[in-house]
Amino acid sequence: MSAGTHVVRLGGLSLQLRGRPMIAFAVLLVVAAALFCLSISAGSTWVAPGTVVNALGGGGGQAVRYQVLGLRLPRAAIGALAGAALALAGAFMQSIARNPLASPDVLGITTGASVGAAGVFILGWRVFDAPLTVSLPLAALVGGSLAAAVVFSVSRGAAGGGMRLILVGIGVNAALLGVLHGLLVVGGTYDVMQVQVWLTGDLSSDAARIGPLAAVLVVAGLVAVATARSTAAMHLGDDVAHGVGVAVGRTRGLLLAGSVLAASAAVGAAGPLGFVALSAPQIARFLTRESRAPLGCTAACGAILVLAADLTARTVFSGSVSVGILTAIVGGPILISLMLRRLRSTP
Repeated sequence: MSAGTHVVRLGGLSLQLRGRPMIAFAVLLVVAAALFCLSISAGSTWVAPGTVVNALGGGGGQAVRYQVLGLRLPRAAIGALAGAALALAGAFMQSIARNPLASPDVLGITTGASVGAAGVFILGWRVFDAPLTVSLPLAALVGGSLAAAVVFSVSRGAAGGGMRLILVGIGVNAALLGVLHGLLVVGGTYDVMQVQVWLTGDLSSDAARIGPLAAVLVVAGLVAVATARSTAAMHLGDDVAHGVGVAVGRTRGLLLAGSVLAASAAVGAAGPLGFVALSAPQIARFLTRESRAPLGCTAACGAILVLAADLTARTVFSGSVSVGILTAIVGGPILISLMLRRLRSTP
């Protein structure tokens, strides 16, 4: 066992805790908590931290309580949860493909979820006349699942491994973008305006979105814990994983289900926040110097990316720039650098 590594055993479960990732995780949690609190105080008007605490305790005037509890707290919670869910979805997908370019954004899963959600707005695909907070994530899940099924069925068993998956995903993503634009063409003016706002990242202060998103994040966390040891072995290759008794197919199936579920839930709650799923695992790897991104650090990085982008959009740009545009500005260069690095490493 390497220096600085600690083993924690809980019943039959053992976890290896290494010094640098633990320190990075603690720092990232502090940063995420600070941004969360700042997101509640900052905005078109500044609300002092003491006033926020008073409002959380039921005090203060009605206007302040509405601003804190009705608007800013739900918005910050949705942003943090959606960022963490997208980050875990990206980490799961990169583990499946063993390729840093693999993410729900690149493989078309996020776009598939967007097509399903746009259908709710434009075509009225409601589930048993359920409210939007129920129909939207369900439609996003159906769209993301279908996209993933197409990508993995087409690329299965072909030569090229993870890169084949990436190329198929890019093609499916392009086709789904065409479907999405077609929906915008046939939709009514009001519905299209709703979709366009949502497509650039919509952290609307709707507290009803928080519960389902938090539940999905818990499920994703359980998937991460259940597959931790198997995923570590799979990073050494399928033959090594089979040799130590890992059920590779079952592990990949769990990771794929967790990735699709987390990405679709985040898209349904906050819109397709571009490149968070791609960027967060790579930032976590850079900070921890690990060969694969620690999932706790990854989730914290995702929450920080979205909270920072939303805070910047609301304060620096006064809401004229949406959160999804800022996450794409951060993630785009990371995608380009990963592609260039991949090309340089290819003989």
